[in-house]
Amino acid sequence: MLDILAGSELLTITVVIALGTLVGIIPFGPVKIGPAGALFVGLAFGALDPRLGQGLDLIRPLGLALFVYTVGLASGSAFFSSLRRHLPVMLSAIVVLAFATGVIIGVGKALGLTSALQGGAFAGSLTSTPALAAATTTAGSNEPAVGYALRTRSESC
Repeated sequence: MLDILAGSELLTITVVIALGTLVGIIPFGPVKIGPAGALFVGLAFGALDPRLGQGLDLIRPLGLALFVYTVGLASGSAFFSSLRRHLPVMLSAIVVLAFATGVIIGVGKALGLTSALQGGAFAGSLTSTPALAAATTTAGSNEPAVGYALRTRSESC
């Protein structure tokens, strides 16, 4: 069976989507996982045999887009009502991020730090590893990791 699926990418995708749809409608207590069923079935198939994920480079971005789209359809109605309820919390988070950015830029310029070090210090001050990855990619070097480590080292002392 796995050899047949490994030989046909289209068949593999079809089986994963079909089984994922079935898994998505099965209730687990009060929760149904919905469109994420295809994600979990795809992960399971990939774990069964690494050959099943080969040759799908073109379909991965499309699959991600379809997954995000279906999750959006499933939760769209609740999103806007939740957005209105949590707007004060989100605005306060934006204010905190803007304040932290201002402090990092001000202190960084006063100390003569490069923008890469400032980006790393910003990521470290908020303990945000994804922000560190973005700063490292933007800088094209590992210099932001030094700024991140400065924050980490000073807290551990």
